[in-house]
Amino acid sequence: GPYQYSWSHDLGSTKDVTFTPDQTRTYDATVRNEYGCQDTKPVEVVVNPLPVIDFNLATGTNEVCENEGTVALIPVAPNTGGAFSGPGVTGNFFDPAAAGASLVPHNVSYTFQNTTTGCSSTITKPVIVHPEPNVSVLGNQTNFCADQVTGTLRGNPENSNGMWTLATGARPWFTDNGDGRATIDIVSALADAGESSYTADYIYTNPTTGCVSNENYHTFTVRNDLSDDVDFRLLDDSPVPTELCQDGADIDLKAFLVSTDAALTIGNFSGPGISDNGNGTAVFSPEDAGTGTHVISYTYTDPSTLCSADVSHSIKIGTE
Repeated sequence: GPYQYSWSHDLGSTKDVTFTPDQTRTYDATVRNEYGCQDTKPVEVVVNPLPVIDFNLATGTNEVCENEGTVALIPVAPNTGGAFSGPGVTGNFFDPAAAGASLVPHNVSYTFQNTTTGCSSTITKPVIVHPEPNVSVLGNQTNFCADQVTGTLRGNPENSNGMWTLATGARPWFTDNGDGRATIDIVSALADAGESSYTADYIYTNPTTGCVSNENYHTFTVRNDLSDDVDFRLLDDSPVPTELCQDGADIDLKAFLVSTDAALTIGNFSGPGISDNGNGTAVFSPEDAGTGTHVISYTYTDPSTLCSADVSHSIKIGTE
């Protein structure tokens, strides 16, 4: 026949009731039949607590830099056997580069289930990924010539947050100026190791985010005085005469590299009585120069290094 149901704690008067318990408690279920007979039975509902969980980034902060490498995600004891999820998450590590720099935080979650009670908890934390500073060392010289005496390297941004270092270690002739620039004492560098190449790194720290950009490399070479390797002589390879008669024949001059004996095909001759041919050669006319001692000069700029040489010879012209 029909039955009437009644639950304690105002749970209702139907056979089945649905409710959300917030604590462990015993509820009474009463059943009455059409004859007025009834029975009451206790029903204990056990409410297990949710696991208390938390986690931290190994950096100690939820703000990281895009280029600082993977960061360990550390669950707080004792509930440490859970799983992490979210952008850039692999296992127990967060990769800022994989997640990507963004003004919008990335949500990283940690979920843990109590294997005894079956209860689980999830906690989500926002992680901000700041971009690597935008840094450039373009536009710096790649060759520093001896006649410059000193040279300068400049980073961009150029301010006190940037620092120059040499990859091979500190040298007394290389100075970081503390303002995004470095000074190279070329003469001292040549005395230290001769004509050599070096790699410098511009390291810049964003003052707002603390993110650092390094490996901004610039390679440069300090060059010997090119004037020591450039000279000129007569077209037949004999040396430039120191004296000529005014009515003597014109002489042909040509420039060359001392180190290789190779002819130079560019550069400019100048001086009294000189007719420059524009190809590394010239004609000197004693008659046009006139009497007296004349300085004949040759200037040359290396097209690859842009270092310059300036050499000269003196020729005394008499009447006969």
